[in-house]
Amino acid sequence: NQDETDLFISEEMSSRRVVITGLGLVTPLSTGVKSSWKKLINSECGIISLKSSTLEEKEEGKFNELSSTVAGKVKPGKYDEGGFDPKEWLDPGDERKMALFTQYAICAAKQALNDAEWAPTSDFEKERTGPNHAVSTACTTGAHAIGDASRFIQFGDADVMIAGGSEACVLPLTIAGFAKAKSLATKYNDRPEEASRPFDRDRDGFVISEGAGVVLLEEYNHAKNRGARMYAEIRGYGLSGDAYHMTAPLENGAGAELAMRRALNNAKLSPKDIDYINAHATSTLLGDIAENRAIKSIFESSSASHKLAVSSSKGSIGHLLGAAGAAEGIFTILALYNNILPPTLNLYNPGDPASDFLSFNYVPLDAQQHP
Repeated sequence: NQDETDLFISEEMSSRRVVITGLGLVTPLSTGVKSSWKKLINSECGIISLKSSTLEEKEEGKFNELSSTVAGKVKPGKYDEGGFDPKEWLDPGDERKMALFTQYAICAAKQALNDAEWAPTSDFEKERTGPNHAVSTACTTGAHAIGDASRFIQFGDADVMIAGGSEACVLPLTIAGFAKAKSLATKYNDRPEEASRPFDRDRDGFVISEGAGVVLLEEYNHAKNRGARMYAEIRGYGLSGDAYHMTAPLENGAGAELAMRRALNNAKLSPKDIDYINAHATSTLLGDIAENRAIKSIFESSSASHKLAVSSSKGSIGHLLGAAGAAEGIFTILALYNNILPPTLNLYNPGDPASDFLSFNYVPLDAQQHP
């Protein structure tokens, strides 16, 4: 009987909870979770000028003719000083064989494994025969990878999974392409730390960045039985598409609204149960408005509107593209775990129009302790 089969699958899924037990980050703020988080909540910014003296001369010259010359670059150096050195993470000789984004991914994955203290010893535990799943969905790649992994665990396909996103795209060709589409910030080339301005009326585009975010997901009882620290539980996951335009969202944010409603339904939660949203908010003219309207359409009329906080980490790190959802997902996990709301940098004048930004706390400029 198909109905009985569907019921069995549904009950099996609902009984398998998914938790996060390990975190790994490579960001323009720092390499490492603790150091990146500390700088984020201290309102530091990892965005630099591509004409900066911190770049190698041969690298700097490649960017001089571009209309946007700001970016979030991963800093080289030792890990214990917040830098990235591939020799600390890769086997000898592998650096020459691997693309930079792969190096970032391995670094973040090893951090997550170490953080989770997941070092299986038995032959059974060492079997890595679960789903090997690649996601390529542009700026949602990292978030989709984590969400898909959580569903694999819910379905019983695996007990432990590593998931996330990685990007190393601060290249002249990449920047030229986005600049041609008029997507990048160009007004702040002489003030790079002011260039990424989520929700601010003076925003003029996103700042391209690089890095990686990786998490270790586990089935709840698996994590509990081995005494693992649990940062958070994944309660709901929602996806959507508005089929409107290749790059521009619907002005009313209908696509984003649908994804959030599906996540709430999946989690069996109502809008009043939510008190923090880490927004995608890339600092583009159309995207920020549409996303904010999507949030308002769900939460403004609920009793949660007076307490809901909304912030974007992109003022601090720029847009990590395929790694954005994973890195910012980790910041969201840390916000919950530490009860701290990370700030939206450069948010001096919300808008335009300002009337769209009266409903919620957008955590401007400085982190806040959650009440």
